[in-house]
Amino acid sequence: MKTQESFKKDCQKLKKLLYLFPETTISLYKTERAKAQDLIGIENLMEPLRAGKEIFSLKHIDIIQDKERKYWTYWGKFRKLSDNELIFADEAIKNRSNIKDCVTNLFKVFRDIEQVSIVLRFIDPINFGMFTPPVEKMIGTSRGDNHVKIYINYLNDLNEIKSLCENRFSRIADIEMALWVLSNLEKRERSGLFTEFVEKFAPEQYYRIRESLLRPNSLINRIKILNLPDDIWEGDLLEKAKMLFNRDLFLSALVAGNIIKIKIPNICKKLRIPTTYKTNGKINCCKLGTMIKKLYDNDLITEEERDNLKKAWGQRNKICEDEKSATKEEVNQIIEAAKFLLEKFKDIL
Repeated sequence: MKTQESFKKDCQKLKKLLYLFPETTISLYKTERAKAQDLIGIENLMEPLRAGKEIFSLKHIDIIQDKERKYWTYWGKFRKLSDNELIFADEAIKNRSNIKDCVTNLFKVFRDIEQVSIVLRFIDPINFGMFTPPVEKMIGTSRGDNHVKIYINYLNDLNEIKSLCENRFSRIADIEMALWVLSNLEKRERSGLFTEFVEKFAPEQYYRIRESLLRPNSLINRIKILNLPDDIWEGDLLEKAKMLFNRDLFLSALVAGNIIKIKIPNICKKLRIPTTYKTNGKINCCKLGTMIKKLYDNDLITEEERDNLKKAWGQRNKICEDEKSATKEEVNQIIEAAKFLLEKFKDIL
């Protein structure tokens, strides 16, 4: 319940950042002519198409490109589309309630997923947002095996935030813009430009908002954690556990604990130490604590090392039962125990 209440507060803070969007866009351009990007102006020009009163045409691409920069600055360039491609795109746009098919078909036409996202964002800002690298990186969108899947994963992430925010945002495009502002606040602080930016455009409160939304257990980092790849249990688990330590203690404990869970039986098997026993003709697996004891009984680890491993495994089990019980000290002990195993038995693992 506390977590949900915390996420609600995060949503309120994120929405405050949305109002900083115009000023943030100004700060990107170091010229006297720099002006706020008026994305709503483009949306309004797309209203007849959105309402089904127009068919998608080169006119709409011209509106989006806005070569005169009346509304916004777009540095990309759409390729020239044939009449058949425009018809195909129009059909995809009309059927945009089927997001997967719509995105797939528009990608066939534009051959650029960012342009697909821009078109959809201006036509239907309620359900679509621009696919921007800063936002994608911030929420850690799961990588798909093609551009369409990545963008759909990205939209799913924005919809998840919308759901957690319980209608504080009515439009996906607004969530994307608020996150874009947050990513710029973070980037500017790293580059040393943050103080200048805040003094010129943003009250001090935005600094506190940025700090809060980037804390380890924030809504933003929760989405990022959920986007960890399916192969999280493969590769260098120790390194992954360390990376997660300051972001999510629960997941850090699970990953480090998984090293202990996997490696101890493997060590026993390679050293020909039994990991099973028979009861009434039935073969049972030894508990991990029993395997740790057998390593000690066979003089493979010291008494202190045995106790540390058993303690770490017990802490891992406690954290699995109660996610909120994880402390930095406990999780660090699990990580150290996993590190010990990998170093002690590196020649056989």
